[in-house]
Amino acid sequence: KKVYDGDKGLNTGGMGNIAPPPWLSNELKSKIETEVVKKTVSSFAAEGIYFSGILFIGMIVSSSIAQVLEINVRLGDPEAQVVLPLLKSDLLTTVEMVLNGEIDSLNLEWLDKYATCVVLASEGYPREYEKGKEIKGINEAESIDEVLIFHAGTVYENGKYFTNGGRVLNVVGIGRTKDESIKKAYEGVSKIHFDGMHYRKDIGL
Repeated sequence: KKVYDGDKGLNTGGMGNIAPPPWLSNELKSKIETEVVKKTVSSFAAEGIYFSGILFIGMIVSSSIAQVLEINVRLGDPEAQVVLPLLKSDLLTTVEMVLNGEIDSLNLEWLDKYATCVVLASEGYPREYEKGKEIKGINEAESIDEVLIFHAGTVYENGKYFTNGGRVLNVVGIGRTKDESIKKAYEGVSKIHFDGMHYRKDIGL
């Protein structure tokens, strides 16, 4: 979440990420499911709360402990932008099954791949920044196989895109390995330019 390479500088809404987390061991994953996820859901039931939707649990994780920072009832970005492209199951069907109370028969399937997201931000972000900078190269980046572009802070006028926020574009690369997904993401980044464009060069490393 820090704005500069090596986790330096101010905290942001997120400068990039990778899925699935390469450092997440089966032991730690099981611990998170037992001590965080299941306890959260069971506490809803104990309070008589019926919740149908998405729980987004933000955590700080070390090798042996996971501490909850926040719980949202929405998907976060850019987190969702590396998770959803790896979902092999149909998203709409999944949502409908949850809404219809059919979660017991829900079996999500995932691609055996990695996804890396690199955020392209305006100069000055997360503090004051200028808007209205013309963005070039989006079409070139989107033409690369297994590269996705998500608009975060853009505006489209007279056939051109311009910056309109602090986090401007999120570039996602998908690959069979972690390194391949990182390479793909930065390949997409290399095609895009706007004045003052800033991004971290160490996402996923």
